[in-house]
Amino acid sequence: MIERDSAAGILQAALSRGGDSAQLFVERTSSTTLRLDGGRLDEAAAGVDQGVGLSLLEGDRTLYANGNKLDHESLMKMAERLSRSVAIGAEIPRAVPLVFRQRPLAMVSPVLV
Repeated sequence: MIERDSAAGILQAALSRGGDSAQLFVERTSSTTLRLDGGRLDEAAAGVDQGVGLSLLEGDRTLYANGNKLDHESLMKMAERLSRSVAIGAEIPRAVPLVFRQRPLAMVSPVLV
């Protein structure tokens, strides 16, 4: 979904004007719905929902932004807008330790044909 280097740049941009930590959340969900009527397939629908959230924590404040565009440019704009919300002034260069956790979800309801 989002490359590790891209995610690191987005988190650094979010923290560029302050904040204690930042988190980037990405979700992409595929769904299929089948409706039966009298044992016959009456309707079939499929779709994909995706979204991204970026949170910035500073002390007891949490700032949050979200959207559904996952391209690097859109996410950088989101991070920059969020960072401007923290403080007005000179940028503070920061070295931020990054921890990546990927948690794929198990298939809950497989459809058998």
